Amino acid sequence: MYRVTVSADADSVTELAPLVATIAARGELSAAAQYALRLAVEEILVNIATHGDGEASEVVVDGDVEADQVWIRLTDSGPAFDPRSAAPPEDLDRPLAERQIGGLGLYLTRRMVDDLGYERRDGHNCTTLIMRRR
Repeated sequence: MYRVTVSADADSVTELAPLVATIAARGELSAAAQYALRLAVEEILVNIATHGDGEASEVVVDGDVEADQVWIRLTDSGPAFDPRSAAPPEDLDRPLAERQIGGLGLYLTRRMVDDLGYERRDGHNCTTLIMRRR
């Protein structure tokens, strides 16, 4: 299993890229799946940094490759938030300039990964992104 702890801020995205790339490559994900997994991890981290109300000072990121899947979990101590509960944007059919800000990133994250898991454990958000190995 791989593990790294990063600061709960958007700048930590660059620290996570090598970890995500290593896990995805070891899992022999396609280039498109590797890209989608990286974007999904970045979106979850940026949400933690943006909406964590300063309660999360760091994020533990771990992941591994299993026989049928690659998974990456982000664990933070911010306010409870299940990313699966975010409603999809209502204005997806409107031009970009006319849309409300917010919500699109989590919507895209749910569509980019094969499975998105969440649990609140011991006062921590545990968000798991899963890509199936084809």
